[in-house]
Amino acid sequence: SEISNAAKWRIEDEFARLEAISHREEIQDLSIDLVDRAKKLTSDVREDLGHRYFVLSDAKGNAYNSMGKPVNIKDRQYFKNGLDGKKTVTDPLMNKILNEEALLYAVPYKNKDNVISGVVRGAIAFQDVKIISPKLKK
Repeated sequence: SEISNAAKWRIEDEFARLEAISHREEIQDLSIDLVDRAKKLTSDVREDLGHRYFVLSDAKGNAYNSMGKPVNIKDRQYFKNGLDGKKTVTDPLMNKILNEEALLYAVPYKNKDNVISGVVRGAIAFQDVKIISPKLKK
């Protein structure tokens, strides 16, 4: 895919945001229920940047968005990459929660023992990406 410099900058900015979230004690503390940790991400949602919610998963692919809605992401490549310690941005794909096309980006997070325990994921709606980069092709 051809992505403009503005879109690349935006994705790198979102990766930096997710990496900062992934290092927080309340995200890494597995004694707190997954849904409660996910809901703590509500304050990070910036509607002015096109965020609707963030998603937090465990190492099995069970996940919740920051509004507490469950979703299973175990079949998603970005989740598998995260378990391998890699940050990932997808090509446009169908978002399971909103049922719309989006670029999904994810980073792994580790527990207090430094073991990868899941991923933190965000999304940029594909319509927002097309605004940033009109040359982006489906």
